[in-house]
Parts: sequence; C-alpha cells; structure tokens
Amino acid sequence: MPTQKPPLFARAGIEAIGADSMELDVESVWLCWKVIQRTLESAGQQSLAAALTVRLNSLGKGSERDEYSLALREYFAQCSTLSVASASRLATGGDMLGILDSKHPEDIAACAGAPPISTCWGAETQQRFEDTVSALTDLQVPIQTDATLARGLDYYNGLCWELQADQPAVGPSHSASARALTLAGGGRYDGLAQSMGHKQQVPAVGTFDVVNCVVLATCCTAPTFTHLCAGWAAGVDRVAALLEEANCLPVAQATRWAVIAVSSSEQAGRLARKAATELSQLETGSGHCVTVSLDPVVRKPGKALKTSTAAQAHFVVLVGDAEAAQGAVTVRNMSSRTQEAKSLQELLRQVSQGDMYVHDGR
Repeated sequence: MPTQKPPLFARAGIEAIGADSMELDVESVWLCWKVIQRTLESAGQQSLAAALTVRLNSLGKGSERDEYSLALREYFAQCSTLSVASASRLATGGDMLGILDSKHPEDIAACAGAPPISTCWGAETQQRFEDTVSALTDLQVPIQTDATLARGLDYYNGLCWELQADQPAVGPSHSASARALTLAGGGRYDGLAQSMGHKQQVPAVGTFDVVNCVVLATCCTAPTFTHLCAGWAAGVDRVAALLEEANCLPVAQATRWAVIAVSSSEQAGRLARKAATELSQLETGSGHCVTVSLDPVVRKPGKALKTSTAAQAHFVVLVGDAEAAQGAVTVRNMSSRTQEAKSLQELLRQVSQGDMYVHDGR
C-alpha cells in the first residue's frame, strides 16, 4: 500500500466566511502580523519582530484577473528563459498567475519585467486597495505593496498577502543567498466554494501561519539546518484537565466587548478599528481577561445592540459620525442597559485599571 507523505509544514490560521468586507481583510492581516510579532517578542527575538514586513497586493475581481492573465500570457510568450514547469503551463493554457507565484530562479527573473496587475484594476478595486493600505497604516502594520505577489489558484481574488521576516532563509526550498523567510500568508478566496461544486461564490478570507517556520525563526540566527524539522505540539485540553483536577487551574473572568460602527463613513470605520485593536491589546489584571469582537458589518444602533445581545457581550462600543468627529465612543453596559459617551483614551484607561470588568457574571 502506498504510504502517505507527511506534510512539510504545520499550519495554524483563521477563516472568515460569508462577508465580502474590507474590515475582515484588514483584521485578518492585522491578526496575522500581531500574533507572530508577539510570538517572536515573547521568545526574546525583538529585533526579528521589528523586522517583520507584510507584502500586499490585490488580484482584483474575477474579470480583472482574467484580463490580467491574458496580458501575462502575451508577455511570457516572448520569454525564452522560463522554467520547464512554467513553459508547460504556458503551452497548455494554464493560469498565468501561477508563474508569478513560482519560486524557480528562471521564473523570478522573467517576472521582474511583467506588467503589474494594477493596470487591469477598475476604479472599485483601486479604491478598496487604497483604503486597505490606509487602514493597515493606521494600525501601524509594516506593509509593502508588491505587484508581483500572486496566487496560482484561480479561485483567489481580491487581497493577498505574505508576512516575511528579514532573516537568512533555511531549508531545501531556499537558496543560500535568500534573505526573507515567509512566516505566514493569506488572501481572499471567494471562488473556492464554487470551484468545489457550490452554485455560487461564497465570500471568504483567511490566513495561515507556517508554524515550523515561526519556531525556526525564534530558535535560529543563522542557516545551520539543512531541512525544516522544527516544531512541537501539545494536548492543551489534557494539560488543562490535569491542572483542573489538581485544583490549580487559573480561572480568568472574561469581559466580552463588541465594537460596532453604526456609520459607513471612513472616519467612523477608522475609529472602530482603533478601538477594537487597542482594547484587545490592553494589559489586564490577574484573574481577568478581555475579549473583543469587531463587527465587519455596519449596522443601525438598534440592530447592533440585538446582535451584541446574541453574542452575549457585556459591553458594546458604538461608533457613529458624531462620536468619530470628537474622537469619542458610546459605551453601552448590556447588563444595566445604561450608556455614556467618553473619549477612547478614557475608556482604555478605565478598562486597564479594572473599572469595567464583569464580576461574578455581572
């Protein structure tokens, strides 16, 4: 019987399915960067964490991607130095974006002069990409737009990204001169469900971290390994069960926050993102933790509160045009059904000092 080849990488990630939202794109990229940044920092690799860069591009809508693929076909037809695999792809009518995604040295050289996909973007795609870059810049994500970044699978569309560390690369798939180690990647793939037999596209965006590479980056300062072999796993539920049995499992009281924009204006969206990200990063006292959800859908205030009740949020932060103009937010206590407006800085101060925690479920 044939033996199953073990996977080269262990992966961890997130997926958000069902909404074609720029907010979800931004949140996915931010989480991808922040999780790895904190992992590296906790491992004592502050300089490496500071050297992380998110490469960013957009594959546009399906029609724009198809137009670009034709432009690439004309360009690559004039190239005589493609790899064997890419030459075969060109001859058999395969997706040309797969050549952009190739890691063969011949293809990388050929792609250097390829036309950028932005030449095929419509006004809507251009605006969404600019808004995404602006939002990520506001969140201090280190980004670099890269017109050569692509996905070779034709169900990908819209935003795509890779998180890289400025680290000598290791492993059989990298050359000795390579400097950037890819730790994570992601993108929007609205066409995946349809490619698997669904009647229509289903909006979806996701990101994955290559756990082996993250572990490798935290442990290595030079390319001393000849193959990717670092990694570990733990049965977290079993460890927790043992600690609970020994009556030494720390119990954290979770205060659930929901942040919702009740206006579609750019100013309100920017303040909502800022509120959610800063709340989620607060240092909390012993025995307490804060969980934060940012609703990707703009809702009317009444609908927003109904959604938050269903999500069992303890506090809701509502951001509208009036609040955003003053840099303020409206905070709703879902238990007492009272609400008040306050500056974002005042809210963060109160939460960090423990003034807005739930106690014994209240």
